[in-house]
Amino acid sequence: MEPSLFRRIAADLRASGVERLGLFYMNEPFLDDGLAQSIRIAKAELGFPYVFLTSNGLAATQEKLRECFEAGLDSLKFALNFSAPEQMASAQASAHAHASIVAHVQGARAIRDEVAARTGHYCRLSGSSLEYGHDQRETMAPLLARLARALDEHYWLPLFGRDDWAPGAASAPASASRARLLPKPVPCWTLFTEAHVRADAELSACGLDASARFAMGNLRDLPFVRAWHSPAFQALRAAHLGGELAGSVCARCLDY
Repeated sequence: MEPSLFRRIAADLRASGVERLGLFYMNEPFLDDGLAQSIRIAKAELGFPYVFLTSNGLAATQEKLRECFEAGLDSLKFALNFSAPEQMASAQASAHAHASIVAHVQGARAIRDEVAARTGHYCRLSGSSLEYGHDQRETMAPLLARLARALDEHYWLPLFGRDDWAPGAASAPASASRARLLPKPVPCWTLFTEAHVRADAELSACGLDASARFAMGNLRDLPFVRAWHSPAFQALRAAHLGGELAGSVCARCLDY
């Protein structure tokens, strides 16, 4: 998203009462060369109390981390979802990426502490992991032990959907017929508490899917409040509150 559009949309969000701004959505934020500039705009110019990121860690180099900490980033969470290089390779990623991610996470603490000592600004470092299978906590234990000193906090998140969607080495069921399904709760709380804005300025109703069918209004043309309260968004929320998703854009969500 071009800086001028970001500044305008972010200013609209802040004027509408938004206090927590996450600079990521279905993407890896550290691939954006303008990330630190966006953090600085949000913090110094627009006065957001809390700006946060979630990253897989692969592109979180020392230089980029320092720039973001100095710009005022309040929280950085690493999505740690691979217990070993083999599990990462099974998800169509390079097994060598595992070592880079571990190094970046381990190095973030020292950079954060140095910036905090020099500027007084402190960024919280955390990690989260998806429970791919019944033994994922056990297989992740050695890696999390290595990273314990680098993180202020780590927590587990449920994997919505079927077990057999998970990368290998997580003991997924051998066949879809035996796969465990963990459905996403209805009503989906993100419809009422989170705004997700795509790079093309579309306001999306879903935090897990940026498909066009979830578009509720384009913030290039509409003020945020009008898009947030659009007829399409209100109808979708009503469907969730009534527990009747058939015929809605959410009917195909995770096997509903």
